[in-house]
Amino acid sequence: MRRDPVRYLSRIAHKYGDLSTFLLLTQRVYLVNSPELIHEVLVRQKEKFVKSEWQMRVIRPVLGDGLLTSGGKRWFDDRRLIQRALRADSMEGYAQQAVETTEQMIAGWGESTRVDLADAVTELSMSVSIASTLGIDPGPEADELAQAVRAGAEIFMKEIEEPVRLPAWMIPRRTRRRAEALATIDRFVGRAIARRRADPNAREDLLSLLLSVTAEAQAAGAPAHVLDKMVRDQAVTMMIAGNHSVSGALAWFWVLALSRPEVYDRLKQEVRDVVGQRSPEPADLPRLAYTKQVLQESLRLIPAAWVLFTREVTQDTALGEFQVKRGGWVVMSPYVTQRDPRFFPDPERFDPERFSPERIDEIPAGAYFPFGHGPHACIGERMAMAQMTMVLATLLSRCDFQADPGSLSLEAARDLAIRPKQGCPVQVKVRKPELAGAPMGLAHSF
Repeated sequence: MRRDPVRYLSRIAHKYGDLSTFLLLTQRVYLVNSPELIHEVLVRQKEKFVKSEWQMRVIRPVLGDGLLTSGGKRWFDDRRLIQRALRADSMEGYAQQAVETTEQMIAGWGESTRVDLADAVTELSMSVSIASTLGIDPGPEADELAQAVRAGAEIFMKEIEEPVRLPAWMIPRRTRRRAEALATIDRFVGRAIARRRADPNAREDLLSLLLSVTAEAQAAGAPAHVLDKMVRDQAVTMMIAGNHSVSGALAWFWVLALSRPEVYDRLKQEVRDVVGQRSPEPADLPRLAYTKQVLQESLRLIPAAWVLFTREVTQDTALGEFQVKRGGWVVMSPYVTQRDPRFFPDPERFDPERFSPERIDEIPAGAYFPFGHGPHACIGERMAMAQMTMVLATLLSRCDFQADPGSLSLEAARDLAIRPKQGCPVQVKVRKPELAGAPMGLAHSF
């Protein structure tokens, strides 16, 4: 389990079915691998399965009391508030921000260059996340904040896999790095909040929307520092969680799409037909159906988060025909369930047609949950899907990508999201905007 948790959980789940159990030293762990039982844990009996406190203690210093760490009434109130901030008419702005940031990245490539596309979309997703959340455009400021966000995420990723938390004096270097990262994040977010309060109409980013929906509470006498702390925690949660889920998904999209020439050619044709010679626009989203299918299938094979936060059982509970005991840990893995042959025939095969209108109803309800399930599912899913689709459409409309023979590997490295261990090295040819609709004639050699 320690050496390779993804493979270990996959092996026992696919051997034992809906629910299996094992010991981590003296800790009883239950692996739930059934859409029906996952629904029981996350929806019908959710009050009996709470997020494990030892994991929350690790990430709370970074994320504060954001949606990932809060619970009960506070979680419900905060989620409702953020839903107001993520209103439908704000999606166009977030999608357009993704197009503009992607075009800035392409402009820095020149006409022909070699890039690791996995690294490139990781940097890009961070820029998009920072711009959409705090309104900070790519540049030195964004780079400094991005380094702090990566450092904070890297630290709590290490610590979230350590059930026994070491005291600060035993890990001085990590403690110092955490403090420095948090200070930088708080400085940037605090500065952005102050700017928005001074000029609320300056930008329409997530931070501005969060501040606008807290205006009623402020008018009713709620202390400004309490509201600022709440806004800070939600903004940082969206920025970190959004970046890691989007960057991993975009990296695997390219590894998988470029390894299948017929998929890549069809993607280019769709973008050529929909976008033509202009930049992609949010209004194009409904017509980029195949791009969305490929993205959905990428997220099935390698979901943004390979495992959900561990839940702790608060009382002896029946899950279907099984009994789980108070104090046990419940684990649910989109990676495992979405590769179960009971729910996805030939599950290791990359097949975007699974999500075509003709076949999507074949997927059992609840078997596909790359962004979680139930009321605790990722609130930013719609925003993430819109931004990822716009990023992909922009890259496909402006660039030709060719991978070296044998360079694309499905070997994975674990992070907050699972990432391609070998990256995605490609040769990029950038087409001028006025030629964006011309035939590409890319030769595949793999």
